[in-house]
Amino acid sequence: MRHTFFILALLYSISCSSQIQKAKNEDLEGTYQNNETAENIKPLLQEYQAVRLEGTEVRQITSKMVKGMEYKLYISLPDNYESSTDSYPVLYFLDAWAQFGIIRQAYWLLRFYDEVPPIIIVGISYEGKTEDHVYYRARDYTPTKVPPETLGRLGDFTPISGGAPDFVKFLEKELFPFIEEEYKADKTDRAIFGVSYGGLFGTYALFNHTDLFQRYFIGSPPVWWDDEITLKQESDYADDNESLPVKVFVAIGGEENPASYNKLLDRLLGRNYKDLELTSTIFENETHMSVVPAAHSRALRVLYK
Repeated sequence: MRHTFFILALLYSISCSSQIQKAKNEDLEGTYQNNETAENIKPLLQEYQAVRLEGTEVRQITSKMVKGMEYKLYISLPDNYESSTDSYPVLYFLDAWAQFGIIRQAYWLLRFYDEVPPIIIVGISYEGKTEDHVYYRARDYTPTKVPPETLGRLGDFTPISGGAPDFVKFLEKELFPFIEEEYKADKTDRAIFGVSYGGLFGTYALFNHTDLFQRYFIGSPPVWWDDEITLKQESDYADDNESLPVKVFVAIGGEENPASYNKLLDRLLGRNYKDLELTSTIFENETHMSVVPAAHSRALRVLYK
């Protein structure tokens, strides 16, 4: 009798476990179906703490200059910021959605050995997915409108263009006042770091709004944009100015096409501008993408030494 009862109890236990497991599987299947991919279920199953960069914070600002656009700001503050009465140079960093971790950690490592001074880094980013960032950066960083169908393969990453004039207004009239009111920012010492289209924006600012920044990192700039509009803007600047009182670092990867890089450097060197501190580097064996970490680290050392 006891033997029979044990078998019945065991079968009942197995049945219950089976039903419970079936219910769990159904719940998981429902979750997969509702979220479409297994990848999306991971946040439901994991409750681990996210990695956080100490000394950083996220702010948001809504622009009237760029059609009510909401920008996300990734801000890195120097050590002892809260207790200090100093004001700090500010580095405005483009493409922060993809590269903020690179610039922030490169800066931290260089600060560890006092190779750069304490600075505030303001990474400018966007809300949304990767395709949203690609759209907004193409709009904000390009100086003129160019039909995407004329850009070949690059047209897939440039569905819109020509928004740099509005983006400059956002920087000058909205972002700078916000940062300089909210933080201990030195209004006389601003830098702009940009790569690729970000580098193109750097050249636009350099020749059209020179005084906005005192330090420029221009990485892998597509000077070919819109029939080399950058070189035309430089010519217009040169017609009215003998001096270019800024520090500029220009860099590309050795495996990139050097045509744009060479044309920009030849133009700047040929003008012999007064007060221009110009440094340039080709990073051997680096591509358009792989050059980014090395170039950012070098730019910090060159522009802040």
